[in-house]
Amino acid sequence: MPPRARWQINDFRQYLIDCDLQDMGFHGEFTWCNNREEAFTVKARLDRACCTTSWAEPFPLARVTHEETAASDHQLIWVDLEPNARALKSRQQRLFRFEATWTKDGSCVDVISSSWNSSIQGNPQSDFMQSIQSCRASLLDWNKNSFGNIVHQMKMLYKKISSLK
Repeated sequence: MPPRARWQINDFRQYLIDCDLQDMGFHGEFTWCNNREEAFTVKARLDRACCTTSWAEPFPLARVTHEETAASDHQLIWVDLEPNARALKSRQQRLFRFEATWTKDGSCVDVISSSWNSSIQGNPQSDFMQSIQSCRASLLDWNKNSFGNIVHQMKMLYKKISSLK
């Protein structure tokens, strides 16, 4: 693909000015990769999120991140309008950690497969997030039903051991 003509770049910049659009910045490395071997890899920030000043006022904490996707050589642009609220909510939620010991139980693979495949809708980005959330919920339920509350059980066992001393 030939490089863009200078007049096209200038016209685009003028369009942004005329429409009172500003680049929202970003967190991440790049938005596009040519997916070639290392010596020939090119990474660039081609894609941007823009907004007007009037749009930005009610969302002063809006944050733009780039998320990898298998569906394209461009990364998904994610605009989070309330990153602090999401961070606070996620701290309040119990942190999910996949336990390696789960893999010793043969039904773990079935739980993951059935929950992963149950949420497919058609949009690769939203499908991925739905599949992750579905897996998380299914694994937590499965863990609770299969193993119970191991932390609680350990505390009870420690108390019993302490009472025997």
